[in-house]
Amino acid sequence: MHVKINDLSIFYEIIGEGVPIIMIHGYSLDHSSMKYSFEEIFQRKQGYKRIYVDLPAMGLSGYNKTVKNTDDILNIVIKFIDRIIGEEYFIITGMSYGGYLVKGILKNFNKQVLGMQMICPVVIPNYRHRKLPKHEVHHVDDYAKSLPKRKSSGINGCVIQTEEVYNVYMKYIIPAVNKAKSKVLEKIQNHGYSFSFDPDVVDTPYQQPVSLILGKQDSTVGYTDAAIMIPNYSNIDVQLIDHAGHMLQFEQKELFEEHTINWLNAINIYKEDKR
Repeated sequence: MHVKINDLSIFYEIIGEGVPIIMIHGYSLDHSSMKYSFEEIFQRKQGYKRIYVDLPAMGLSGYNKTVKNTDDILNIVIKFIDRIIGEEYFIITGMSYGGYLVKGILKNFNKQVLGMQMICPVVIPNYRHRKLPKHEVHHVDDYAKSLPKRKSSGINGCVIQTEEVYNVYMKYIIPAVNKAKSKVLEKIQNHGYSFSFDPDVVDTPYQQPVSLILGKQDSTVGYTDAAIMIPNYSNIDVQLIDHAGHMLQFEQKELFEEHTINWLNAINIYKEDKR
């Protein structure tokens, strides 16, 4: 489906019925990576309306010259939520750049958001200022070892390099990157990747359940910088997962699903306690 926001065509897909949960993907990607990561979870957890959206200049969404920076992207997402969800309560989850955006969404919809999840989120927008561990490879299976260099290059940045991770990467990451409007995104990344405000400066801590999932070997956004966010959330569950990099939800799929289910359960418990 498409909806017009600021004369821009924004693609989204809705699956299921129940509490709305907005899925925000990473930079240069599209909704398909989030859909792959979450849909198995929601085969076990009923009662959620999953809303997968493609950000401007990514996936099947359009682009125009009004989109110059991350503030503009956030503004479109805010208008998208207003249009699709209205005044309903909802949940948000974001991966990488999506994990950065959800903090901006929370600032605008604080009282409507039942819970928030950040998966390997961008905390420090400027790459050169991030505290990053050195890249490590912890496991390479026979299939990955047998790949010629030109085919294996896609997963060389992964901590876990297996046939399954390779297949997921080739199906959900490479096609999304190829669809993205790379010149537009490169310009934003170089000249407008940061919010004009600090999303980690808050007046009062957010009370609802928050899930923060980090990869201990994440050499793209790291994990130590995330400590600055923790005081902003009164009810936060932090998981630092070993043998996992920036593709954590692919590399440690079972642990990712387990922690996500625990977070969804915590939201339900919190709602019951507040009644």
